[in-house]
Amino acid sequence: MQLLKTFSGAFAIVVATAFTTCQSQTIVGKWKMISSTSYFTAEGAARQGKSFLTNPVPSTTSISTEFKSDDAYTTTTSTATNPTPNTIGGNWSLTGDRLTITVDPKYKPSDELKSSTITISITGNTMIMTNNIIPNTMVSKMTTKAERI
Repeated sequence: MQLLKTFSGAFAIVVATAFTTCQSQTIVGKWKMISSTSYFTAEGAARQGKSFLTNPVPSTTSISTEFKSDDAYTTTTSTATNPTPNTIGGNWSLTGDRLTITVDPKYKPSDELKSSTITISITGNTMIMTNNIIPNTMVSKMTTKAERI
């Protein structure tokens, strides 16, 4: 369950969009999370023995986000051990390559998940979402890779 919270939290923070700087690409639609990568600070790299760590979404886990044209989004997660879908949602806005998501208060998000702004890029059917994490002694940024479904 902690793994699911970590992935869904990262996805919620590092998700949501409409048009990137590449004007022909749109975020509107449904996206499936594929992996997340943590990039370590010098201290984190010394402790981990590497500069980054990529975690694929387990085959028994499903995390998807749908960005709607009315600026609403929903993220749905489920696992083999918890197959009942868990959904969270709210609104999104995009300015250039900066995506801001705001979780609807009815989902009672923690303070760090209420609203966040990330950088996105879309190439073909792949979206990379980047969240710079400041201040943090272990991780400097996280990226999430999602594919259009």
